[in-house]
Amino acid sequence: MSFVLESCSLYQDLMSEARDPMYRAMSYIARQGGPKILGPADELANLKAHRAAMAAWLQAQEDVQRLAEDYAQYRVRWSPVFRD
Repeated sequence: MSFVLESCSLYQDLMSEARDPMYRAMSYIARQGGPKILGPADELANLKAHRAAMAAWLQAQEDVQRLAEDYAQYRVRWSPVFRD
């Protein structure tokens, strides 16, 4: 069975329409050497503006399956930063 990026939680969170999952995925990608989140990280519109660059970086990685697997653990340990 081959790895399908679109079915992993990292990609699904990145493509989410909700701020917290998208931020969680983007902060993970940035920690792995990907693009940084520029501007206010708590604003959904700003996150959406950076999503394409994050997705392109992720898709270009040779070890994307490992990143996706590691993200599952990151996701378990992560807690929301923003208080609404």
